[in-house]
Amino acid sequence: MTARGMTAVEVAGTVSRREPRTRTGETALFALAATLASFAMQRSQALAVWRDGAFFDTDDAMHMVQVRALLAGQGWFDMLVPRLDPPSGTVMHWSRLADLPTTALVRLFGIATEPATAERLACLAYPLLLTLALFAGIARLARLLLGPEAAVPAIAGVLLSGTGIMQFAPGRIDHHAPQVLILILALTAVLESLDAARARRAATAGLLTGLSLAINLEDMPFLGILAAALVALWAWRGEAMRRPLGWFAASLGLGLPLAYAAITAPTRYGEAVCDAYGTAHLGAGMIGALGFAALTARRLDNRLHRAAAVCLLGAAALLFTVLAAPACLGNPFGAVDPLVRQLWLAEVAESLPLATLLRRDPVGAIASALPITLGLTGCLAAAVSRRCDCPGLRRSRFAIVAAIIGTGLALSLWQVRVLSSIGAIAILGGVYAVAATREFWQGRGRPVLASLSLALLFPFTAVAATLAASAFATPKPAPTISTTSTGDHAEPADDCLAPAAFAPLAGWRGTVDAPVDAGSFLLVHTALDPYAAAFHRDNDGNRFHFDLATADPARAERVARSRPLDYVMICGGLPETEQLARRFPASLAAALLSGRVPSWLEPVPIAGTPIAVFRLRPLTAR
Repeated sequence: MTARGMTAVEVAGTVSRREPRTRTGETALFALAATLASFAMQRSQALAVWRDGAFFDTDDAMHMVQVRALLAGQGWFDMLVPRLDPPSGTVMHWSRLADLPTTALVRLFGIATEPATAERLACLAYPLLLTLALFAGIARLARLLLGPEAAVPAIAGVLLSGTGIMQFAPGRIDHHAPQVLILILALTAVLESLDAARARRAATAGLLTGLSLAINLEDMPFLGILAAALVALWAWRGEAMRRPLGWFAASLGLGLPLAYAAITAPTRYGEAVCDAYGTAHLGAGMIGALGFAALTARRLDNRLHRAAAVCLLGAAALLFTVLAAPACLGNPFGAVDPLVRQLWLAEVAESLPLATLLRRDPVGAIASALPITLGLTGCLAAAVSRRCDCPGLRRSRFAIVAAIIGTGLALSLWQVRVLSSIGAIAILGGVYAVAATREFWQGRGRPVLASLSLALLFPFTAVAATLAASAFATPKPAPTISTTSTGDHAEPADDCLAPAAFAPLAGWRGTVDAPVDAGSFLLVHTALDPYAAAFHRDNDGNRFHFDLATADPARAERVARSRPLDYVMICGGLPETEQLARRFPASLAAALLSGRVPSWLEPVPIAGTPIAVFRLRPLTAR
């Protein structure tokens, strides 16, 4: 106990910023060891990246396509992928910001190596650096909440947390991992700013919010919770929270327009987009940022007046959105073609509601959701604990962490993909359980039991959840679930998406109709131009693909000849192909999968790949 009668956990709310150098060094070494251990646990994937140039996800492959385009001279604001859905191409919904580190690494390694080697080195080095930053970030957050002794358990928990680490795997160069890291850093900055002596740290959170939105909108709900927490605390506490909210609002007012200018060409200013950072988000955000910056510039002592100001600014931001872009208040995937939604988006595992995934893949659903649910429980326990006499600072911090985790769980009822953003943060609930249990036994003079408290962290990890789910649930096959999806985490189905499968096609040119999951891989491994790919903006190309694949062979010929099409490609190992053949037994997909090739298609002899390719015969040749 300290002189004030507070335990170590209780003092954490006001823990000194000057941590002993030896403990800081130990934490840094453990973070480095955990980073290496993470890659060792995924060594087969790392070897595939190095040996074959493999990509394990449609987003990663597409990001490399855009890195190559940027290095080849494509404009910074030009997000068009001209080879996807030719001849018009497809504009991607993310920005160049996420590609900057990969581009820089490819160029750096390219000084001494050939381009292919430089790309592979970048695909290994970038996730490695991000993983180290992840462990450093979660250690800092744990120290802030629970003191120096919490750093190592937090790192260990994240290492064993599937949802916390999967976005940082070898070969992952897309926008998800940077956004997870940004969220952790922004959360830490907000929590630090609750200490009056560090109110300025809220400015960091405001700038990070603009950066994250400029990359992609996926973490916008969590960033909104951080902003709402500062606003709510100011509305309730008044002067005590005026400076943190003021710094956050001022920096957000600077960061939002800078982010908009960084990703939007001047010729497109004012365009309303909903699936990317656009005018609606900028306008609504600036109303709030400038409004709260003005309100916090002076004292506002009446709690009712503060609450009224919050309501007025919220209503003004909502009204702006309704007038400028009402569609942005609805489903961001609302514009997806109904047939494409039915045959692709509704079958993507990560886009399913948690309840649906639980029916299709109970082990996977439990492994994803159970650790986060337990983490939420631990954080709520910390938030309601009244043992601390440090004016509620720790409780307020844990309440905000719990709000972040709870928001993620609530949103998983819509799409489970959101859980990957909060997996690392959720482990803090387990770290609190460890710290509280250790202190309980230490206070009773039981050092052995106190040292064993670290074992309590295990139930909060995905490893434990997977073991538990496997023991009590019988996994159901899910052949209709896409393997690579909207563009998120999964490994190639059998060998269909491996680099070796595309090697025999490397020198080919022309347009190809292929399964949705294969689109990005065709772009990155070959010179062929696919129509379909696992991106919601490729509405036109995906609709063409499904019209062709589900039609009977006679009608499919008319669909095929409606566009400049050279090849049709299938691969039996891809779930989509089997799914379409099963749902549409009279379709072209079913005919090709069973070996019944219509006369208007000519099989192309090709060895060394599970991919089957058919050339469209000229009308004069029949």
